[in-house]
Amino acid sequence: MFLFKQKFFTLSLDLIRIFTILLKKKTKKARSHMSEKNNQMFEFWTKFNSAHSYLQRTQFKSIKKAKITLPQFHVLLVLNFNGPTALKKISELLAVTNANITCVIHNLGKLELVKTETSKIDRRVIIADLTDKGRELVDKYLPEFNSVMSNVLSKLDNEEKENLVASFMKF
Repeated sequence: MFLFKQKFFTLSLDLIRIFTILLKKKTKKARSHMSEKNNQMFEFWTKFNSAHSYLQRTQFKSIKKAKITLPQFHVLLVLNFNGPTALKKISELLAVTNANITCVIHNLGKLELVKTETSKIDRRVIIADLTDKGRELVDKYLPEFNSVMSNVLSKLDNEEKENLVASFMKF
């Protein structure tokens, strides 16, 4: 029985090696058919996703102890810097859907970090603002958040930062 298991294991390893070799050949062949433009797009996509993931992880580490999500902290930052703000404006600033902001604001309301009221000018508009508890949380975690982001940005010189901002402004 032991000999059978050993031979089966060896056979399995051989099959894995064969599939790996075939997959590598197929991948190389597929890449050789890709145009230079597609290669550039793929490289941009992978680098952009990598940078985005790195920034998300880094930002989250700075607020982890706050026990809120990163999107919730982003909303708190918008309210901290803009004051009372319409939900539609928050969704535009953060480039997310209105439904997403409604859910995030609702959850922040449950945590007593944000309060909402209907606009006195237009009853269809909901205005969100920080509560005292929300301000305290931002005041507590913003310095660490800023420090982490400064550390990330320190890897770029001023010209690179300006070019990056200019590039993102096109979107």
